Amino acid sequence: MTKKQLVAVWCIVAMLVATNIFQLTRNGATTGRNSTGRTRAMAVPTEKSALAIAQSLLLAISKGNSHLSKTHFEVSFDTSRDGWVVSGHLPNGYRGGDSRIVIRRSDAIILEIYLGK
Repeated sequence: MTKKQLVAVWCIVAMLVATNIFQLTRNGATTGRNSTGRTRAMAVPTEKSALAIAQSLLLAISKGNSHLSKTHFEVSFDTSRDGWVVSGHLPNGYRGGDSRIVIRRSDAIILEIYLGK
């Protein structure tokens, strides 16, 4: 991945996280607790927001030449990492591999990106 692509990916992630945090604080939605026990807004509180971030990342990484519309995504929560695991699988007959992105719920840090070939 080139430096320009990496910057584009991080801009997309930052925009999604900022939008999500704004909506949370405006609506008084889901909160969590930080290390001091104080409540704070979650950066990625739902499966839907994790899926949106993962799809944006995959689109940016693949330069728009992916089969995202045909990809089946599954979202689960990994308590050991406190993060959302978004796994994508292409149907039989399509070239390309599986993908997996792990996004930490509290601050939207991308913990893992895996793209199969």
